[in-house]
Amino acid sequence: MLGFVAPCDNVFTDDEYIPNSSNYPYITCQCYCVLDPRKNRVLFSKKMDEVREMASLTKIMTGILAIELAVELKLNLHKTWFKVSAYAASMTGTTAGLIECQRVTIFDLLHGLMLPSGNDAAMTLAENFSERLRAVRKRPGQIKNSTVDEKTGRVVGTNTGHDKKSYSSFVREMNKLAYKNHLRSTVYTNPHGLADKANHSTAAELAHLANYAMKNSVFRKIVSTKTHNGITYMTHRRFDRLFPHLCDDPEHQPLGGTDVPFETDLGTTFNKHKMAWHNSNRLLTVPGFSGVKTGITATAGACLAVYYENKDIKLFTIVLGSRNIEYRWKDTRRLTLWADCMIQDQLTEGQLLQPQASPGKLQRF
Repeated sequence: MLGFVAPCDNVFTDDEYIPNSSNYPYITCQCYCVLDPRKNRVLFSKKMDEVREMASLTKIMTGILAIELAVELKLNLHKTWFKVSAYAASMTGTTAGLIECQRVTIFDLLHGLMLPSGNDAAMTLAENFSERLRAVRKRPGQIKNSTVDEKTGRVVGTNTGHDKKSYSSFVREMNKLAYKNHLRSTVYTNPHGLADKANHSTAAELAHLANYAMKNSVFRKIVSTKTHNGITYMTHRRFDRLFPHLCDDPEHQPLGGTDVPFETDLGTTFNKHKMAWHNSNRLLTVPGFSGVKTGITATAGACLAVYYENKDIKLFTIVLGSRNIEYRWKDTRRLTLWADCMIQDQLTEGQLLQPQASPGKLQRF
């Protein structure tokens, strides 16, 4: 089985900070927000309303929107196959290792999106959903440039160019969903989060979005998965060029026609291609932590969104602009466990926890 992102099997440890409510931890992030999802209330924060680039935390919206659109358009996550365009396959940064003309189910693309943070998976979802949205939501007087075959559900006669129009309909829906959830400082210009000043949000709004997304059982299960194995299909011509040593293997014989679970052009054959994706979120190895998304660019800094649960205490923590990848884990773990201690102490004392801003200056432990 071939994978493209190394698994994080090593358990994350941070022995420098022992959680204590009276000891505010040393952190490096520019902004953070700790949210209580039960009351949808911010408990602790620092510059939570500062508008910043969000890097791959953008993919929280990409993932939940893809799931909701699949339901709206009646697309089976496991049986609907999307085609990877040349543009999607050319995405830079972190990728899921997708190849031009490869066929992948929506379900597997969601794992390629959320686990290794695949920019190619993000663009593949955005382009294919955009095709379907343009087909079913034609505006009055608009020239229809794509149609859907009613028997196969296949989109035909669409624009396959690599300009913004190929994914603009999906990005438009991202912004609609943000507005619907009252995220007034959140704007999306792409589905992957690569550096763009116009693609921005705040720590507070990302916390509210994470809370919204994690209420979806499919999304919640995906972002909490450590490793996912998927079966994709690659055109025989490309498979033969990339993996010549596997072409004589009976398991990798070319298939076509009714032997593949999607519509194909006459004469085109495919090979099954197994892929493994590993979650980049190292805090999944720490008890109590699950989901949601990692992110990093030169302009946004290291970012992280997590969900934490300890008995009756449930928290979402968002950190933006940490010093580096290593401090991204430390900042998030420290703030979350410190908030847990604060809540437990106040509950023990019979006090009601009041929303508050944490000290503006970083304090050393």
